[in-house]
Amino acid sequence: MKLTVYHTDAKKKTSTKLIYLSKLAFAKHMAISGQSFLPMPHKIMRTLGMFLHYNLYTRNFTKKSSRFSEPPTIFSDPTEKGHFSNLAGKAIADYLSKRLDNSALTLTYEAAMKVVDKDYRGPRPDLIAFDLARRQTFTIEAKGYSGNCGNMLEHKKQASSGSPKIVVNFSVAAVSFHIYDSIKTNYCDPILDNSSINEEMLRELSKQYYSGLLSFIENDNNSTIINVNGTDYFKVNLIPTSLIRKSKIDTILDPYSSLLSMPTLQNFSLILPANIYQLASVGMSVGNSIQAENHVPQYVDTPGLYIDNDGVGLSYNRLV
Repeated sequence: MKLTVYHTDAKKKTSTKLIYLSKLAFAKHMAISGQSFLPMPHKIMRTLGMFLHYNLYTRNFTKKSSRFSEPPTIFSDPTEKGHFSNLAGKAIADYLSKRLDNSALTLTYEAAMKVVDKDYRGPRPDLIAFDLARRQTFTIEAKGYSGNCGNMLEHKKQASSGSPKIVVNFSVAAVSFHIYDSIKTNYCDPILDNSSINEEMLRELSKQYYSGLLSFIENDNNSTIINVNGTDYFKVNLIPTSLIRKSKIDTILDPYSSLLSMPTLQNFSLILPANIYQLASVGMSVGNSIQAENHVPQYVDTPGLYIDNDGVGLSYNRLV
């Protein structure tokens, strides 16, 4: 899918960029940013349900398309459309935080609150991100609209809100609009400050994040090692075999596969960094450049394979 992005940088200079978003990339970012913190096997049914529920909105998702689909009139529901617009906006914001601001790890802001300030009850942005190369933390307010972009000053204000105990270098308002016509995104970086990254928060959040993902391996023992561009990764069944046997999920979904234009679920795999055991044990760190480099595998987006900056991705098995 083609995204027209109006990128306003820290110097308030705006440039227009055409950025491509693949379907696997969208699925990865929607699953992570659209769900509660900690991706884990027992949440997979909820994630699958989300994709099945919103399948009609992604029918025309191709490299040449520049908009999401609207359901046929018989299925039209303004509330549902608003929910999908919000989820799509978060997924696009998450994706652009990796492409434009080099985030190595982007999580929900509530995840940081659980670690740093559980009692905070005020306004907050949607996401928090970590750029290891520049040793910076930033927050993101993500929006998705069927109409115009709304009040960007208000969105930037929301992006800069949050707990005073969670110190960040800058905040971003990422607002996608006209998403059912021709998607455009305002991606605005306010002025930077010199605050240092909170390494303790980074370590704890990344430990929890990768621990949840590691359980996909530990709960099923069904993984292989693949090498992509000189870097090793685990390729793991997205749906654990034990869960398939228990829920009979294929029996339920297979009759609808052709209707949903969805291949058999076992054709998809979860991609995880080869050093995930270390990440789940000690977390990410910017203590030395070699360690930081090892924690940020190479970004890959090719037909049938997507690997994000955090080393987590999806593959379609026939092509990998």
